[in-house]
Amino acid sequence: MDPRESVAKTLRRIYIKTNSEKSVSNYRWGIESFLKWAGTDDADEIIRQAEAGELDPIEAVQGFIEELSGRGLAPSTVRLYATTAKKFFDVNLRTALNWKLLTIPTLRRVVIDRVPTKNELKRIIDYGDVRDKASILFALSSGARDETLAGLNVGDVDFEAYPDVALVRVRAEIAKGGVGYPTFITPEARAALEEYLESRHRSGEDVGPDSPLFAHRGKRVKPGSLSLRWRRRLKSTGLNSKSAGWHELHFHVLRKFFRTGLRYISASDRERLMGHKGEYLDDAYYKPNLDQLLAEYRKAVPELTVYSPEIIGEERMATLEGELAETRKAFEALKDATVGRMMRELEAKGVDTSKTPHELAVEMGIAEARPEQKVIDEEGLVAHLSEGWRFVAQLNNGSGKIVVEK
Repeated sequence: MDPRESVAKTLRRIYIKTNSEKSVSNYRWGIESFLKWAGTDDADEIIRQAEAGELDPIEAVQGFIEELSGRGLAPSTVRLYATTAKKFFDVNLRTALNWKLLTIPTLRRVVIDRVPTKNELKRIIDYGDVRDKASILFALSSGARDETLAGLNVGDVDFEAYPDVALVRVRAEIAKGGVGYPTFITPEARAALEEYLESRHRSGEDVGPDSPLFAHRGKRVKPGSLSLRWRRRLKSTGLNSKSAGWHELHFHVLRKFFRTGLRYISASDRERLMGHKGEYLDDAYYKPNLDQLLAEYRKAVPELTVYSPEIIGEERMATLEGELAETRKAFEALKDATVGRMMRELEAKGVDTSKTPHELAVEMGIAEARPEQKVIDEEGLVAHLSEGWRFVAQLNNGSGKIVVEK
């Protein structure tokens, strides 16, 4: 009997649940680390001992956690390893375990990231090549993750369905949750992608529907490679500020840019376009058709467009006008209240509030009186100077008239 059948069984369950090779790889690594800590390669013997009561799984995993923590690993890493070890026992033991007895490091969120501005995105894109431009604009206008971008084929993008945007069908096998979903890319992202694919044609590559959408020397890019190129562009542009060792503008902020751009559309459609089942409505009851999703997505195109001038749609304009009207109303109310209070204070001090604001300021000594000015003929200059008027300027319109003041 294979002494590692318990490991294979665990990994099969993980794949059924996640439909993700990356998740399987992470669990395999975690279980192997646990077995190494336990000092054995015979995983099935560990399960036999646990079934026989010769080994306490909870104590074993707790010891594993303490050893990892003692090595100075980050709390998030320790928790990931602990999860793989717990799953190993849960899948193979017939008795449920009370994992609440474990003491696991608390997560500390110290990494600060932010959504990039359009000017920052332009700097990063302009520093890259045609593939960088296509992949970055694709990511920020579709919400696709790095791993999804690496798994897409050319045939997953429909350039013919609509005259402006392109339809993207994310297949279940490359979606994070194992459920396929549709999304779109903006007209500028579509143009950049078409330019990139044309450049591959010109270089002699045979690009067909089953070809990788993003490739390096004709081969599919690996998950993480686009993120690596992004980090290099951050360094080249001086936008590589870090928080707790991580870039503030890491590749995943493009997905956050996408979500922010969708803030004016319905929450359920936003979650659908991001590949989520829906934040507010259950998947079983909410299944919008493509036309509905497209109509919602088109509302966000100006927000998701980096280079082209922003065009504000009628609905967004109405929203902005409403917000401006409310702001004006609040300002007028504040102004009336402030002016009214000041006028009452001045009247209480015996000030004549019928005067102009400037006259009041002169009277209070916080402003100088404005000189009186008038325009006269050149012949009257001497007479006015004798009366205390001052020469200011001569009009240059050929009339010969002069400006004086006192």
